[in-house]
Amino acid sequence: MGLALGIIGLIICIIVIYFNIPYSPLRGDFKEYLAKSEENTSANIKTNKYTFEGLPQSMQKFYNYTGLKNRINSKHVNFDFKNANFVNVEMKKTLKIDYSEHIFAYIPARFAFIDSSVMGIPFQGLDSFIDGNGGMKGVIAKNITLFNQRGKDMDKSTLVTWLAEIIFMPAEMLSADIEIKELDKDSVSVSINYKNLTVSGTYKFKDNGQLVEFVTDDRAMIYNDGRCEYKRWSALFENYQNKDGLLLPDTLKSKWHMENGDLTYFDGKNLKYNFY
Repeated sequence: MGLALGIIGLIICIIVIYFNIPYSPLRGDFKEYLAKSEENTSANIKTNKYTFEGLPQSMQKFYNYTGLKNRINSKHVNFDFKNANFVNVEMKKTLKIDYSEHIFAYIPARFAFIDSSVMGIPFQGLDSFIDGNGGMKGVIAKNITLFNQRGKDMDKSTLVTWLAEIIFMPAEMLSADIEIKELDKDSVSVSINYKNLTVSGTYKFKDNGQLVEFVTDDRAMIYNDGRCEYKRWSALFENYQNKDGLLLPDTLKSKWHMENGDLTYFDGKNLKYNFY
């Protein structure tokens, strides 16, 4: 009996240690994607075809207000959140997650690593778009896959999420990869065609130059069982603060516009930015 209890105790210790070490197979995939995207972007740096003066007035105000006009050489940006609120619609549960997101210019790529736990058991997720392929994978206990969503709808959804945030890298907006059209003094339509995928959305600004929202109909709500519903989706940018000399949003939210009311399913505050 004592030997059996000792073995059980040893197994529990090993599991606890494994759960608490930083490495996991999914994190390894995340790092591989980042390295590949860094190489792709560096190998495909493009000459600007637009000028700041040729952009719609609302976008010019945004770049002047934020100071991002001075970050024209940035080709990769990281948004880093700690303890963001994330609502899992199917689980009907709000999780606290650490969320580290990277987006790349010139060759569209976006990755977000999610780190959380459910009843003390690690839950990790990887939201990815690379080479025209999008995916969302969720893993519990570092090795048990809960879902791995792929397909054309996921490809479009992850590309349009990249489009929502790529405005923070003016080099991409000036490269002419993205079609830009002024709708009115506060709204700009943007679209991109990449790898036979076409997505679009609208940036909305305040008069002072603050970007407040990106809205699109090209993002699908994809359920764990593979069901897919296209809903209006918004990315919200709030609470502008000084971030190392730039005036940038401190809060980012993601919202589904549902038939029975809006659902804010991601709410991240105290946002840290890293420009590369």
